[in-house]
Order: sequence, then C-alpha cells, then structure tokens
Amino acid sequence: MNKISINMVSFADKVDGQGVGSAYLDLLSLLDEKGKNDFKVSINRKKKTDIIHLHTVDPINYFKIRFSSSIKVVSVHFFDDTLKEAVRVLPIVRKLYSHFVYKVYKSADYLVVVNPSMIEKLKNYGIDEEKISYIPNYVYDKNFYPVEQKEIESLKEKYNIDKNKFVVLSVGQIVKRKGIIDFVEIAKKMPELTFIWCGSFFFGRLSSDYERIKKIYDNPPKNVLFLGQIPRKEMNLIYNMSDIVFVPSYEETFGIVILESSFVSKPVVARELDVYKNIYGSKCLYGKSNSELIKKIKLLKNKENYLIYKNKSTTIKDSFSKDAIYKMWYDFYTEIYNKRKNSSN
Repeated sequence: MNKISINMVSFADKVDGQGVGSAYLDLLSLLDEKGKNDFKVSINRKKKTDIIHLHTVDPINYFKIRFSSSIKVVSVHFFDDTLKEAVRVLPIVRKLYSHFVYKVYKSADYLVVVNPSMIEKLKNYGIDEEKISYIPNYVYDKNFYPVEQKEIESLKEKYNIDKNKFVVLSVGQIVKRKGIIDFVEIAKKMPELTFIWCGSFFFGRLSSDYERIKKIYDNPPKNVLFLGQIPRKEMNLIYNMSDIVFVPSYEETFGIVILESSFVSKPVVARELDVYKNIYGSKCLYGKSNSELIKKIKLLKNKENYLIYKNKSTTIKDSFSKDAIYKMWYDFYTEIYNKRKNSSN
C-alpha cells in the first residue's frame, strides 16, 4: 500500500508549554517513530495531501480546510465555554467566536475528540456522531522519564529549595479556571511545604481576574514559587523535582498534566472532575473543596500512602501505551482514507 499523505495544520507549537501544542508535538513524534512505513506526514504544507488534519482553530487554518479537497480532519481540544472562563472579551466577540468554532467543527469530514464525554456535546450542536472518533492524547515517553537523585538535588539548588522540602507542583496557564487562586490559598495553609507553579499569563491582560491574580503572582507567599513558562524540554526535570503533582483546575478536556506525571511516577491530587474520573479512574486522589484537597495532600505525606499512589500513577501510562495509541491513529487514518478511495471508484 502506498503511504497515506497527511498535512498537519497547526500553530499550537508557536507557544511553548501550551497543552494543545504538547499533544500535537507528541502525536508528530509518535507518527515519526511508528508510522514511517504507513504515512507521509508534512506540516502546514500548501500542496494537496490525502488528509488534512487541523489541530488549532483560527481563521487562517479554517480557510485551509474550507477550500481543500483533501479528507478534512479536525481535533477537538476545547469548546467555546473553555475560553469564556479564561478570557475577558465583549459578549458579542464571544458569541462570534463561538459561532466560528462550531463552523470549523461542522466543516470537517471527521472530528477527533480527546475524551468520550465531548461526543455528546458535539451531537447537541447538530454534528453527526458517525463523524466523531475518540482518540486520547498521547505523551511521548522520551520526553518524560525518571532521573537520578543528583539531578533533582541540583535543580532544587538552582531554585533555592531545601533538598528535604516536600514539593507540590502545579502546571498550567495562569488563569482563574486553572485553580490558581485556590492553589495559593492552599499553600498558605500548608507553610511547611513548597508549592511551585509552572505556566504564564497566556492571554496577558485579557485573562480573567488578571489584576487580582497578577497581585498574587507578584507577591506570593514565602512557600510559593512561580517559575513562569518553562520550555517543555525542561519540564521533565521539574516534574522529577516534585514530590506530588497537584491539579486544582475547575475545567479541563483531558488533563494531560496527569498523564505526564505518570511517566515520572508522581502521585496526583486533583480537583474532583468527571473528566478526570472517566479517564484516570481511582488512580488519582480527588477533592471537591480546598479543605478536601488539603487532606489529600497531607495523606501523601505518609510514606505508605505515598507509595500506593505513586504506583497507581505509574500504571496510568500503561493505558496510553505507544502501541495502543498508534493503532488507534493507524486504524482511523486508514479507514477514512479507504472510505474516500472506495467512494471515488
């Protein structure tokens, strides 16, 4: 069989550390490693390919697929209400953008969602379920892995962190919906621990509650470190430096931070969200309120409990193995290619 040509269309990797960009780059790595004999992958190519796969929703990319005769695939990483909680814009602007997002989704021949719960929402917008496939995000194992203790101690020294301190790590954009305010409030009540946040104000002054959060960011409690946006290639060391990973977000579509944590065997405490429980089950510790989250963090201070949830976290990656995820993409791409090919004969 001839190789199926795929044009990956995305601007997600222009901003380092963005979740969509991370998922996109790891998919490219997966296809490069496993799919060289099956697919010919190009990036933002102008010439026609068998499949055009859109990863970011913006006007330029929309017109690329709108007038393409290739098989049109769009990855659904978010809905309009995700931005509503993250960015301050006029209602009319939000309404127009919402209309645009679903126009892009409806223009696709096929949609790929990162969790099954997204399918129902797309159906509510009049999108045929037969057009929708579920393929979870993937984390490339060469980017996240355990390192030696001396590297961890060296990094702690760089950031002036006591090598004996228990470190709680959070990763994400600095916006209200990511739970940044709760993160700081919890840190205040646990002064014996060190809390680290990696991420930046992706939307700048347009971020929701920007003024309030910026004051906290500029004057954090003594046990809180804001490291800003860390290049993804350096995030493995940051994960390794932590004792646990804390995910206080109020809204997510997948929670790739949890999956990344599993590759470095770090226990996870997360806000109790259906999306997390559906994807990761009981392999994380969950809490609804700040007081519950504090209890779960304290629970992991016990060595026996720590080991239990470290092992549980480690098993998460087994459900997202390289071979399993590649097979899902291989089956998807070959099926839609053959369907088009047979219909044109």
